[in-house]
Amino acid sequence: MNQEPNSILQHARLDELEHALAEVTHTAVEAYYTYTHKHALRTAHYAEVLSGVLELPENERWATVQAAFLHDIGKIEISDQLIGKPGPLTSAEYEVVKYHAVIGARIVEKMQGLQALVPLVRHHHERWDGKGYPDRLRAGEIPRGARIVALADALDAMLTHRPYRRALTFEQARREIASCSGTQFDPIVVNAFFKWADQ
Repeated sequence: MNQEPNSILQHARLDELEHALAEVTHTAVEAYYTYTHKHALRTAHYAEVLSGVLELPENERWATVQAAFLHDIGKIEISDQLIGKPGPLTSAEYEVVKYHAVIGARIVEKMQGLQALVPLVRHHHERWDGKGYPDRLRAGEIPRGARIVALADALDAMLTHRPYRRALTFEQARREIASCSGTQFDPIVVNAFFKWADQ
C-alpha cells in the first residue's frame, strides 16, 4: 500500500519523535563535553525525586524532569575551551557561558512537543533572591519547575568532580544547600530536598 508522506506522518507519534530528537541532541552534548558525563541524567533523577516529594501534578512533573535532562543543551553552541576550562572564568567568559540558558530555550522551542519545557530551561539559573540569570526573576516569578531544576543541577554539580574543583561530600552539599535557602534556592524546594535526604 502506498501512502503519501504527509499521511504517514499524521499517524506517527510526533511527540515520541520529538523526544527522540531531544535525546539525540543531548547525547551529542554529552559526547562533546565529556566532563559533564551523565550530569543531565543525574540532574533529571534529582528533579524527579524532588517533584515527587512536592507532589507535583503529573504533567508538571514530566515537564520538570525533561527540562532537567535538557537544561544544558545550549552548551552545544558554547566553545569547549570555555565549558571545560580548568581554571576560573574571566567576567567576559562567564557572560558567554551564562548565555547557554537562552540558547537552550531557543533549541527546545523548536521542538513542537516540548513547549512546556522552554521557560524551565531558560530560567534554571535564576535565583530566589533575583540575582540569577538570564532575566533576574525572583521568588514566585521563577517557574516552579525551574526552581526544582536549579537545586537538582546544583546538587549534582557539588557532588561531582569538575575541572576547577573536587567534589563535595553529601554532608557538605547539604550544608551548602541549607545556607543558600531563601537566597539561591526556593525554601520550599530546599525543604523537599531535606525531606528526601533525611529518609
